[in-house]
Amino acid sequence: MADPVDAAVTLAKLITVLLSFKSPATKKSTGAPASVPDFETIPVPGARYMLGAFSTRNEHFYKHVCEIHDLIHHYVARPSARKPLNLLISAPPGSGKSFLVKQLLASKDSKGPGVPCLELNVANIAKRSDLGPAWTFIRTMEDNRITPCVFFDEVDATVEGEYLLKDLIMPMYDGAVIHDGAKLRLGPAVFIFAGSKLFEASPAEKPLKKQKGAARTVRKDVKFSEWRISKEAAIRALGAPPPLRRASSKERASITSPAHAVPKIRDFLDRIDRCIIFPDATVAFEGMDKDVKWLETMDLVLSMIRRNFGHLVGVEPAAAAALAVALEDGSSKRSAERLIFTSTLTPGKTIFEFSDLPWEARNRFPSDARTKLEKEYPRKAFKLD
Repeated sequence: MADPVDAAVTLAKLITVLLSFKSPATKKSTGAPASVPDFETIPVPGARYMLGAFSTRNEHFYKHVCEIHDLIHHYVARPSARKPLNLLISAPPGSGKSFLVKQLLASKDSKGPGVPCLELNVANIAKRSDLGPAWTFIRTMEDNRITPCVFFDEVDATVEGEYLLKDLIMPMYDGAVIHDGAKLRLGPAVFIFAGSKLFEASPAEKPLKKQKGAARTVRKDVKFSEWRISKEAAIRALGAPPPLRRASSKERASITSPAHAVPKIRDFLDRIDRCIIFPDATVAFEGMDKDVKWLETMDLVLSMIRRNFGHLVGVEPAAAAALAVALEDGSSKRSAERLIFTSTLTPGKTIFEFSDLPWEARNRFPSDARTKLEKEYPRKAFKLD
């Protein structure tokens, strides 16, 4: 048996060796930031409309999402709902669909309980039977007298080479599924389906007349409410059979769209109660001139910075503008978010400055534009709230 004294001496030597490799001494933190530049934080100018943490400068789009929010919470409070509430979001990748869903399910004052949600990304499902956890989740909530939400993201992805729409028809309308050969009641639920490609459709618009040789006419001041109704009608028409009369070019495009060949897409769309329509960035909506759209892009940049650097209190206008340029130039907001994520901030800083951006973001932003912003907002930063 080893001598306890020798063992103690050996252990003491080992501890001494380990302590000799300790990191250089650092100053004890007092809780105050190491560097607080003398910036004054100010809000981004202009009117914003907020639903929870979701922000838009399009007043009519804001009213649209508020209407959907109220619909969801009225349905959840309904004492005897017989079938699920089915909502469809169709928007390009990176539009913020998942983020908006979270705000729609939260209570309006952020104080009351929200709607519990299970998010299921269809693109990550290996086989059709993997839908089982969604039905189990609803049944568990029903046993506790709670109406939940199941968010099917990328519902237009294929699983084992097939679309899952046919597996959703019965739950959407009957609130039931076939399980082990028997019909299983699920109980009330909110189903939100999000897709990017399969359900994209252009709203029917009257062509604008132009004089011979004139430049292409661009529609201005389009009413969002009217455009939204037209857009939803175009989505619901996807996969429809050809009309008996001669089809217009818009109708022919719908008939020959990828959705036309998808089994059960007509049954799926017939069961959708409401569509959540995102504004098209290429349409000049009423009240959304170039300056307002630019400010909305800045709002999105600030929200992305807040998500990646939660300890910051402000963003230098030149830094926000440089990222806004990257956001508008990129194919999706993920390209701008990569620039934010790879920015290098000194520990303890509370202001995101232009110098913190990666080289490619700084390089593509014109120096005269930076100088102009620094003169317009001397030692000021846009507030992160």
